[in-house]
Amino acid sequence: MKKKILSEVIIWIIAVITAILGFYNLISQPVIITETKHELITEKYKNYIDSIQKLRQKAVKEFSDIKTTPLDPSTFKNGFKPPEYYPVNLKYRVKAHFTVDTSGPVFGMATNTQRKPRYRVYGYLDFKINDTAQRLTAYQNMDFINDPEYGKFLFVPFRDKTNTKTTYGAGRYLDILIPDSGTVILDFNTAYNPYCAYSDRWSCPLVPFENWLNVSIEAGEMKYREHN
Repeated sequence: MKKKILSEVIIWIIAVITAILGFYNLISQPVIITETKHELITEKYKNYIDSIQKLRQKAVKEFSDIKTTPLDPSTFKNGFKPPEYYPVNLKYRVKAHFTVDTSGPVFGMATNTQRKPRYRVYGYLDFKINDTAQRLTAYQNMDFINDPEYGKFLFVPFRDKTNTKTTYGAGRYLDILIPDSGTVILDFNTAYNPYCAYSDRWSCPLVPFENWLNVSIEAGEMKYREHN
């Protein structure tokens, strides 16, 4: 009887040792990783930053050319500072649900002058910033509806809580391609100032009240220090 119990104990000990050794071999085996998810995200993020930087470099180049600058000639000749931007932030590149609604009439959008360019509401963009639901209206410029270049885009002006502090007081603009589906990537890193941010000689659309956001959009172009 004692021999039987001893044999069972020995068998149990051997089983435990075998299990421990097996577990040790499992966790000590080298793991070969060819490309991690983090590396994929990092590379994708780097490419995205590069694309935004190229857009900004193009804007600065146009800004610094006397033929294309929005600055007054006197300001340009006396020296100027280039535009400034927030650091690129993926938080402000959001997925939006797009709802088409062109049932409304064509209207004259108010500007800082007597000019009233013709627009119509084309649809609505619903998205979240900081887990808070937001909505922006997208407008179509009727004067450029048949233009081979500008006719492809919708106009999305907006105001937010950074205005007058770190961004232009009257708001900023976004342009988006006319969506071919119900989902749109709304990228505030591409937000830009109206020309009125640089000189009073321009006529710029004012942001409709429906596009005043009650959040801070710390992305895109910042307030131009030479003018305001």
